[in-house]
Amino acid sequence: RHIDTSGKRQSLTKLLDKITFTYIPAVKSHDVYAGLLRSAYNAISGSVEFSKALTSFTDELRNQTQALGTSLNRSLGMSSELAPPTDLADLFSTLDFQTLATGGDRMSLLKQRGDGIQARHIPEIMSFISEKDAHQHHIWGIEEPENSLSINSALVLAERLKDIAQTDEIQIFITTHSPAFYSLSGTGVKRSFLRAGADDVEVLDGSGQDTEALMG
Repeated sequence: RHIDTSGKRQSLTKLLDKITFTYIPAVKSHDVYAGLLRSAYNAISGSVEFSKALTSFTDELRNQTQALGTSLNRSLGMSSELAPPTDLADLFSTLDFQTLATGGDRMSLLKQRGDGIQARHIPEIMSFISEKDAHQHHIWGIEEPENSLSINSALVLAERLKDIAQTDEIQIFITTHSPAFYSLSGTGVKRSFLRAGADDVEVLDGSGQDTEALMG
């Protein structure tokens, strides 16, 4: 209600246009990865190099299917040729990562790897998108990143997310039940503890306080 002038509204609109929010649920289905890969496509689709590569692909597609176009023209009496989609977001959403297993075998991330390895990919994909897309500020909301991770893997991921969040352009909100994440401290880290009260949820500022004292 205090944004009561057109100037204030314009300033707020400009600010919001610079910000994007990405939500990662606790249960990380294949739809989560598909959505991230769509965002990755949107982040790189405007680059000159990508446009050149797409043009080369289109030209070669027409070259390889020229005989089909000629046959269709002769049969139907009209020009018809195979053309690639102008928007490759759907194609990108079906892409997969090839991971190298012990022994040198290549394995599909989404079909052959476990949930833990899959989850470790998410921050790197999000970081890539944040570097490449047009938004100036990125806010990530990640629920229970420790799901399907061993405690050692969770500790590594927690430190990685902390490193990523050191930039002014990225802010990360995490909900967690794991000490790997709620024990994080230092520059750029703020902790809040939520406790169920009689009528509502009590929010405690946990920054700079012992975890045991807050949970007691």
